[in-house]
Amino acid sequence: MWKTHLQAQGRLAFLIRPDFPQGLPGRLLVGRKFLDRNRCRRPQRGEPTFWRSSLNPSSGLYRDTQPTDISLLSEGFEMQRKSAAGALKALSAVDLTQYLGGVRKIRARWSSGTFITVKAGARVLWFRGQRNAHWGLQPKLWRQEFRAAEEAEIRQEFQSRALQMIQGRLPANKWEWYFLMQHYGAPTRLLDWTDNPLIALFFAVLDHPGDCDAAVWVLDPWWLNEKMRKGIDGPMEADWEEAQPYLLDIEEAFVGSKRGPTVPAAIEPPHVDRRLAVQQSRFVIFGKTKDLARTRAAREPARTRRLAEIVIPSASIQEIQKELENAGFTISMLFPDLEHLSKELCDRWRFLT
Repeated sequence: MWKTHLQAQGRLAFLIRPDFPQGLPGRLLVGRKFLDRNRCRRPQRGEPTFWRSSLNPSSGLYRDTQPTDISLLSEGFEMQRKSAAGALKALSAVDLTQYLGGVRKIRARWSSGTFITVKAGARVLWFRGQRNAHWGLQPKLWRQEFRAAEEAEIRQEFQSRALQMIQGRLPANKWEWYFLMQHYGAPTRLLDWTDNPLIALFFAVLDHPGDCDAAVWVLDPWWLNEKMRKGIDGPMEADWEEAQPYLLDIEEAFVGSKRGPTVPAAIEPPHVDRRLAVQQSRFVIFGKTKDLARTRAAREPARTRRLAEIVIPSASIQEIQKELENAGFTISMLFPDLEHLSKELCDRWRFLT
């Protein structure tokens, strides 16, 4: 296993394989001091694959995590991270400023290559925060722990029992029921996103112990649905004809065939719950494909792919949690109920001396 560490020496940053003599040709990646705006050169063909690791901002050293080809940028040390889905470009952000800079960088890059016309405004990007940077993009129903789950039975039981618990307006159709299931944690084929990058970052670091890197994924939903090749311009609405094969009526689901959509699709939710509106929730609904990060679209070249990841190093998570709290992003803001207000007060006053 090759190891890598980062050293600041004068005006140069070095990525070294320390088991070889320093300066041996082909073993050293040299770039400019990482505080300036100049891009370091990327590894050339035939050069070794290094090991990416979590940056400790105080020492400047990296801890080993996984193989990578690394290119450094002043804003967040841009990386070429090889994952199970292929070579997915990832930015790294150690504070709120770098994170927002990474979002701006992605917007600018994708805007310059826009190939879908949107009337009356710019395309809105979607964001998803995850507490582990190495997780894929799988809905709960398709994860290993629910491999034996029967979706039709889950839907029927949720609806029959939730009728006694819902206060106010009841869901009006199968889609409103399905989105309600997802938002309260039942296993579905929906994956949560938001169009607010700070909300996604909040969920990425929420109650995070700092034992691994977190991540925020960025998605262009117009690009995703264009890949379906069904003439869909932008995220689907639940009442569109193209959306219906993704969710059969319960009666049909019990006796229905195994045929159905394969690729994931971006879909707008009916805001049947206050939380959906407050969190600016958006969703991707899955068919037979179980991981968005493993789709053919996710393996496209970077010049056309509209799926990206911003990694939050574990050493920076606690500081980002504080920055978000100072900016007013708290649990009671995103979950506006008495239970989460009480949790916020407990967290604020616990261990306070």
